[in-house]
Amino acid sequence: MQHYHLTGYYYDFLSPKWRGELLGKIKVKKDGSFEDEITNSSSKFPNQSVKIKGRFHKKKGLINLFFTESQLDPELAKTKLQGKKYSLEKKSDGNIRGVYEGYYSVVGGMDKVEISIF
Repeated sequence: MQHYHLTGYYYDFLSPKWRGELLGKIKVKKDGSFEDEITNSSSKFPNQSVKIKGRFHKKKGLINLFFTESQLDPELAKTKLQGKKYSLEKKSDGNIRGVYEGYYSVVGGMDKVEISIF
């Protein structure tokens, strides 16, 4: 199992900074999967702990990063933020460390996201 830091941001038009931020540590298994808690700071719910579950996948010169986010707070789990999905990629250099770019989606739309793994 490998340990990595995850930092990132996504566009959030309600935030004064126009973005939400992701921050945490993930433990990646040999098969590329992970399931951990990180912090998601959005305009509506600053510094919320969320559960993420996903996988790194190498294919055709790219490394794809897919994961879903679920709220740990039962009240927030009832909102449209439940089940946010992320799909990102970077050029493969043989290492999952690096900057990934892609999109996240929630009920009602999708927008850009960038995540660094180090």
